[in-house]
Amino acid sequence: MKYYYADAQNKTAGPLSVDELQVLIRAGALKSDPMVVPEGGSEWKPLSAFVALGIQGAMPSSDQRRFGNQVQGGSMIPFSRTILGDFVAGALKHISGWLSEGFLNRSLIFDRDAGHFAILTGGALGLIYCIVIAIKRNELVPALVGIGFVIALAIGQFVAMRFLGAGEGLIANTPHRISSKAFLECCGLLALLAGLCVMVSGLVIGIRMGGMYSLVAIVPAFFYATMLLYLGALAFNPQVINVSIGEGSAGEEAVGILGFFIKAGLKLVPILFLFGGLAANLLIILSFNADWLGTFEGFGAQMPLLGLLGLLGGNFLGLALLLFACLLPIIAYLQFLLLNLGLEFIRAILVIPGKLDKQAKDI
Repeated sequence: MKYYYADAQNKTAGPLSVDELQVLIRAGALKSDPMVVPEGGSEWKPLSAFVALGIQGAMPSSDQRRFGNQVQGGSMIPFSRTILGDFVAGALKHISGWLSEGFLNRSLIFDRDAGHFAILTGGALGLIYCIVIAIKRNELVPALVGIGFVIALAIGQFVAMRFLGAGEGLIANTPHRISSKAFLECCGLLALLAGLCVMVSGLVIGIRMGGMYSLVAIVPAFFYATMLLYLGALAFNPQVINVSIGEGSAGEEAVGILGFFIKAGLKLVPILFLFGGLAANLLIILSFNADWLGTFEGFGAQMPLLGLLGLLGGNFLGLALLLFACLLPIIAYLQFLLLNLGLEFIRAILVIPGKLDKQAKDI
């Protein structure tokens, strides 16, 4: 067990083991019974409340060599061997303060509401597009497709409206535990760095492509960067998806980490919903341009396995994507159920050895 402690400036430091804390106490760098909090805990108590202290005498020579010149005259020299890591930790503390639980909740609600407006806008644009195609071709079929599209979109938005909030109940009733906050901190840091790299790469590629074709690189880059940003925010605020910090076995740790990613995916569905609606609107608008129409037709012809996208063809690719965006919440909901079923099965297997040991002791 390791403990965070209050140093001479009353700042949180550590975590250190009991032996390491005793070394600092012997050196005079800490009080004889400093205030500490266990790693993963929240309540500060004197060290003697957790372990029996028996600290006497000066620091042994082996400990003196171990700590080098950090201790001098009974006080800590104000220099850390991990100064670079401390700089990153300080920056990460400020960033995690910006990416707070309040930021997550407010922005996800905004994404959900903006997504519904995008669906309505796409429905109007799609109907206009179908009428324009019907007039240009002097055919009735595109107009009928437009009417059917609006009816299907109404049903799809109803489904999205119901299932965008259904995942919250699943998350609240599915707790997971991770033994160390270090994984979440590093996961959040790597997610932010990856998002920055993706965004910069997309901008560079988009600028080189130039013109309207730059959207092909910039829009997906912005989407992935946003998803990674929110993943980092969830890593800094795991309580949002019912992930707590506590002790457990290696198997429980693995289940907790997998559960974190599965629930993070379900939590971020409003972002997928919004981006799907915006991308569909963009495709519908570009479909009015004859130069882009051929590009979409070729793109749609290469995706026969995507169901509705392939069946409708390139002319109606934006309409199909808008309907697919409405179905994303229920798809994510069902996917979460299947993945979590696998985790529950693994968790049940991990519990068996403990129950067998308990039965053996009772006998």
